[in-house]
Amino acid sequence: SLANASARLEEANHYRPVMAAAQHPAMAHLYIVNPLGAMNFLSKLFSTHPPIPERIERLRRMQFGSQTA
Repeated sequence: SLANASARLEEANHYRPVMAAAQHPAMAHLYIVNPLGAMNFLSKLFSTHPPIPERIERLRRMQFGSQTA
């Protein structure tokens, strides 16, 4: 499912961060998951998408029939 695929991407990014993104932070917007690690307050404030764990939770609620996503 899309939720499982998102979880795998997030987990892979956690265990194997993308070194190229650290060298070229202007390219971070091209990645599916945040390649630069944890977000600070300003990053969260200007973020256009919810964090991956929140997306996964919403997708799973939709998958199992809860309409409160």
